[in-house]
Amino acid sequence: MPIEIVNALFLLIIFIFLSFLLGSFWSQILTGRKYRLFLAPGIIVHEISHALICFLTGAKIKEINFFSSKGGYVTHGPSQIPIFGQLAIGFAPFLGGISVLLISAWLFGFSFVPEIGSFGDFLRQAFYFISQSWPDWQLFLFIYLATSIVICLIPSWEDLKNSFSGVFILIILGLALYYFGWLPKFLEMIFNQYLWSVLSLGIFFEILALIFTLPIYLVKRILF
Repeated sequence: MPIEIVNALFLLIIFIFLSFLLGSFWSQILTGRKYRLFLAPGIIVHEISHALICFLTGAKIKEINFFSSKGGYVTHGPSQIPIFGQLAIGFAPFLGGISVLLISAWLFGFSFVPEIGSFGDFLRQAFYFISQSWPDWQLFLFIYLATSIVICLIPSWEDLKNSFSGVFILIILGLALYYFGWLPKFLEMIFNQYLWSVLSLGIFFEILALIFTLPIYLVKRILF
């Protein structure tokens, strides 16, 4: 398997793990309705991302709900783009969330270009970013937005189920391209220039969120 795929999969595993870890921490810090209210920005971004790609791929939107008892959802018809349209809809929150955080950082005047490296490298970059912005209120608002959004970036089980056929065909297509020797250069562009960079940004945002989440979580566990 090309090293580009291995590295990207490794980053993806870290990204998913950190997202679930943050969700686990905050579901214990806040419970029930308070937790759903805390996640409101992330839920809104998640569902709007679905809705936007529904519109772009010709899937008729039937209902959007941001504040159901289970979080939020978008009910829609089939995409006009067979198979891959549903795949794009299912994974839309990932790119949508990262894009919103980049726009938010720009609006707040933050500047950062996290480099791909070890977890320690990401951690040092995150602390450096915090030290440059401390203690401005924009930093705390941005960290809150980052926390809420990255927890909601991972596709739901319903999204994964609806995207299964697209993911399966994409894997088969990738294996076929690899077998015939057409995959490496194509993957180098996709994984190195795009997916790798987006995953790195996502992990950077997650580490920022963890730096602020852990002290709150530990205080809650000790005092309550």
